[in-house]
Amino acid sequence: MSLRILDTDVLTLYQRGDPAVARRVQSVPLTQLAVTIISVEEELTGWYTRLRRARKREQLAHVYQRLTDAVRFLTRFHILSFTESAIVRYEQLRTTYRRSVRMTCASPPSFWSKARYWRPGTCGISNRSRGCNSKTGADEV
Repeated sequence: MSLRILDTDVLTLYQRGDPAVARRVQSVPLTQLAVTIISVEEELTGWYTRLRRARKREQLAHVYQRLTDAVRFLTRFHILSFTESAIVRYEQLRTTYRRSVRMTCASPPSFWSKARYWRPGTCGISNRSRGCNSKTGADEV
């Protein structure tokens, strides 16, 4: 069984109820969906920042409720850790990519994401690209 990794952008659109994204995500069994710890960290960091900025009781209560909702939402998915071996692979790919960009003068793709380099056999669901990720062999849907 391969996992389909939702990147941070898709995860956010899904949380907000985007109809096209919701249809696409819901077409995959929940047991085959995953998010990365990077996406979890990004989401929680955003709410922690808003908590520190809240000045009024109503604001504070609202942000705490949204943080609670976010944690409940995120825990529905399989969460992939960013292991040391994944970090090493990511660094290798970044180095290879940087070399190839210098040689071709190409601009970096907008879909560059750590999620796509988690492990072979995983797929990324992204709103930015569609097709096979040739660097990892993972399909993007």
